[in-house]
Amino acid sequence: MCPGFAIAFNTISETGEQVSMSLKALFIPDAYVHSNELLAEVPVLPVAAEVPTSEELVQGFYLRDEGYSETGAVASRFTYLPTRQTLEMTTYYRRSVAVDQMRMVSPDLRMRTIITYQRPEPGVVPTVIDLVGFGVEQRQPLGVG
Repeated sequence: MCPGFAIAFNTISETGEQVSMSLKALFIPDAYVHSNELLAEVPVLPVAAEVPTSEELVQGFYLRDEGYSETGAVASRFTYLPTRQTLEMTTYYRRSVAVDQMRMVSPDLRMRTIITYQRPEPGVVPTVIDLVGFGVEQRQPLGVG
């Protein structure tokens, strides 16, 4: 089974900038990918995206109909470690590489970090950091905000 979700959010930054977005996403574990060619094309991950290999680790492709940093559909890589309740998504955009990590603290609360790198040449590990962000996100009841 491949889990998916729809998400919508409205945020206000510390400078007052307002951003709203909605998207649909699908997570496809590698176990369901039957193309060695597709798996061979998986890019080299930045150090911040590396996770220990574990039998419990679920990893695969993360498909969205809308990217966060750039418009249009995007395919990313994801890892999920159930014992830590940690989801990490690595997206190679045209100009950048985003490593977004979410730790589910409770059903209504998550901690989030994001590291955005300049996109290097193919086969080169991303090292030049453009942005680091973090925060705590709390689910609001419908109709609030």
